[in-house]
Amino acid sequence: MRHLCELGHRRIAVIRGPEELFDSAPRWAGVQRTANEMGIQLDSRLVFQLPNLVDSISSFEGGVRCAKQMLAADSQFSAVLAFDDLTALGVVRGLTHAGLRIPQDCSVLGFDDVLPALVSTPTITTVRQPLKEMGLQAVDYALRALDASTRGVASRPKLHKATPELVVRMSTCAPPKQKALAGVRT
Repeated sequence: MRHLCELGHRRIAVIRGPEELFDSAPRWAGVQRTANEMGIQLDSRLVFQLPNLVDSISSFEGGVRCAKQMLAADSQFSAVLAFDDLTALGVVRGLTHAGLRIPQDCSVLGFDDVLPALVSTPTITTVRQPLKEMGLQAVDYALRALDASTRGVASRPKLHKATPELVVRMSTCAPPKQKALAGVRT
């Protein structure tokens, strides 16, 4: 959200994650907090919810579906913040099929930095989670808990927040000089 705002976007569509995923609510809270800090009023007509996961391709298909819904919405936007990279790739597909160019007509940002985000055209601007660091930390915590358990010592749960990294690629740029995209009936 901060990256899009710093580029000059003010009308940003947001695709929330499936309610069943543990990280959907915290990400949504972070989006809202950052929008508020940046002086951005989120338009409820431009906030979309991914359905609960059915299979691994459902977030891509959800992104395509959300792109169609945002184009049909009676609201303008110049950027899309997607829950994850596969959803962002679906948004790119949906907007491109509607004749829009990414990022010239609309910027798209994802989350996770999965391989398809790096090899797609355009490459997807994303937020990289330090998965290796997170995995190593989880293993370390688990081994310490096992060791404590074998010694009869209670261990306390620990929270470790890894620092994500913005990876700027081809799918974001400053908003077009003309008006933000108006809802288009598809």
